[in-house]
Amino acid sequence: MTGQTRWTVEASAAPTTVAEAFGTRPRLGADPTARRYRAATGSLPDLPDALDGMVTAVLPAGGPKVLQPQATQADPAPVTGADVRNADTPPGVTPSTGRHDAGLTIATLQFAHFKPTDLTTYAEQNRLPDPVAAGRLRQIQVDRGPSAADDAQGGAIEASLDQEALLSAAPTATQAVYLAPNSDSGFVDGFAAVYDDVTRDVWAAAPDAHIAALSVSWGVCEAMEGRSFIQQGLEPVIDSLVAAGVTVFAASGDDGIYGCGTATGTGLDDDQADVDYPASSPHVVAVGGTRLTGDGTPNDGSNWQETGWSCTDPSSCEDERSGTGGSGGGVSGSAYGKTLVTAGGAAYGDFAGFAEPAYQRSAVKGTPYASITKRMVPDISTDGDPASGFAVYCSVLTCRQQAKGARWAVIGGTSLASPLSAAQLVDTLGDAGVTGGVGDIHQALYSAYTKTKALAPGSPGEVFRDVTDGTNGDPANAGADPSVSAGPGYDTVSGLGGVLWPALTPYLLGSGTPTAAVSLTADRKDSTRRRGAVRVQWTSGRGKDTLRLRGTTLVVRAGGKQVLRSTAGHGSKLVTVRPGARLTAVVTATDIAGRHVTRTARRPAPRVRR
Repeated sequence: MTGQTRWTVEASAAPTTVAEAFGTRPRLGADPTARRYRAATGSLPDLPDALDGMVTAVLPAGGPKVLQPQATQADPAPVTGADVRNADTPPGVTPSTGRHDAGLTIATLQFAHFKPTDLTTYAEQNRLPDPVAAGRLRQIQVDRGPSAADDAQGGAIEASLDQEALLSAAPTATQAVYLAPNSDSGFVDGFAAVYDDVTRDVWAAAPDAHIAALSVSWGVCEAMEGRSFIQQGLEPVIDSLVAAGVTVFAASGDDGIYGCGTATGTGLDDDQADVDYPASSPHVVAVGGTRLTGDGTPNDGSNWQETGWSCTDPSSCEDERSGTGGSGGGVSGSAYGKTLVTAGGAAYGDFAGFAEPAYQRSAVKGTPYASITKRMVPDISTDGDPASGFAVYCSVLTCRQQAKGARWAVIGGTSLASPLSAAQLVDTLGDAGVTGGVGDIHQALYSAYTKTKALAPGSPGEVFRDVTDGTNGDPANAGADPSVSAGPGYDTVSGLGGVLWPALTPYLLGSGTPTAAVSLTADRKDSTRRRGAVRVQWTSGRGKDTLRLRGTTLVVRAGGKQVLRSTAGHGSKLVTVRPGARLTAVVTATDIAGRHVTRTARRPAPRVRR
C-alpha cells in the first residue's frame, strides 16, 4: 500500500498479482467495438469476496486528466483580481477588498509541481501580501505527488495561473495546493484528501476546517472518462466533499461545445459535442468563460461589459486546431452511444449523462431549454477569453517553452474563470464574517436567478450580469444542445451569467436577522432639582444571522428633540432632560445584506423631588 484516504487506498503490485486479484482488462486496440471499449477503460472486472460490499470500484493507474488549454497574447490589457471584484459588484455597492478572508482557505488540485518562489515574485510585482512568507501557502502531497512525466506535460503554468489568480482576487485567503499524480486514481485521491482535511478525519494530512472552496482547472470530456469512473469512482467523493461544506468549482472547458477536443492531446477527427467532467457533475459549479472589458473602476452599471468567449466551429473552438478556443458548455450525456474517432483509436460514450437537477428544472424553463432533461453547463461565467486574460509569472522551463521564452505570459481559459470564481465566493464569505464553507451553492444561484431575472440591468437587487452575446460552436454539431448562442437569461455559453457576488450574500447565507435591544431606566440619584436623569442601555448582535453587521444606530429623543446619537454596537449612557419629558430610544442593527431589526423603548424622565 502506498497511500490511503477515507475513501481510497492506493497500492502497487506486480501485474500478475493484480490480475490474480482483480482480473485483467483487454487491450483497447485499433477501432474497438463499444463493448470492448467499455471493458478496456472501465474499472477492473473482478472483486475478491473479502472486499464485496466494501469497495465500489478498482481503478488502475492511468487515464490522465487533460490540462485545459490556455492561449497567450502578446500585448492585451489583462485583468486583475481587483478588476474582477470591481466588475462583479452591483452598481453603488463598495467592492470587496479581499482583505477579510484571513479565516478561510481555498484549495486547488494540481497534477504538476510549481515553484512557490514564483508566487512570491508575483506578489512583489503586484504589491500584494506574500502568502509564502506569511505561511498561507500549503502544499499537500497526494500519493507521492506528480511524477517527472506529469511535470513534463506542462502543468506548471496551470498551477501558477491558479495560485496567482487566487492571490490577486482573494489576497488574504490561505491557499492549499493538493499535488497528485496525473491519473484517474490521482484525481479521486486528490478530492478525497481535501475531504479528509476539511472534516479533520483520522486520515487527514493537513487538517483544516476552514476550507471553503476547491477550484479544479483539469478535466476530460464525459465520453473519455466513462460511466464507471464517474459514477463509481469520483461522484461519491464529490457529493460527500460538498456535504462537508466545500464549494467545488470546475472549468467548463476551452473548446466550446466540443469538450473532447483536447481529451487525448491530439484532438478528434470528428466534431461530436460533449461536456467536460467534473464540471458536468450536478454537485459542482461549472464555470464558463467571458470577455470582460472595463475601465478598472467600481461597476456603475455601464462601465463594464461582458460577452461570451466565442468560437463558431470546430476549427475556431478547438485550440489544438490553431483556434482561439471558446467557453465550454452543452448538455450532459451528449456523446452517449456515439463513437468518437481519435488519432489513437476510438472512444465510446457509455455515460448517459446526469439527470436534470432540481435547481435547474425549477429555474430554467423558457425557450429553448424547456424540454431538456439532462444537466446543462456552465452554471456561471467570468473572465476567460485570452483577449482579456490574466498576466502570470512562471519561471519553470515548461512554462517558458509555452510562453515563447518569457517568464510572464497572459493566460486565458476557463482555467482562469474557475479560480476567480472560487476567490470571489471566499471574498463574499469573508466580508460577511463567515469562517467556514457553505457547500453546494446551486440553490442560492438558481433561486437568485429566478427571483431577479425580470429586473432591468442596474436595478437594485440585481444578482447577475446577463451575457447575451457570443457563441461556442456550430449549430450543426450541437446535438442535444438546442442553442450554441448566448441570449437573454440562461444559456449554455455563459450559464446564468456573471455573478455580482455581494448581491448573492442573502441567498447564500439564509434569511436570519440581526438582534437588538434597548432600555430606559430612571436614575434618580443623578437627578438634580432641574433635570431628570435616565440611563440608556443598548446592544446589537448577529443572533442566528450568519452575516456580518454593517452597523448599529441608536437615537434618543426627548419631546421630539434629539438628545443622544451613537453608532456603537452596545453601550450605556446617562441622559438628563426636563423632568417628566417623554423619552423615546430607537436602536437599529443592519447586516451587510441590508436586513435590519429595530427596537424601541419609551418612558418619561423621573420627576425631581423637592
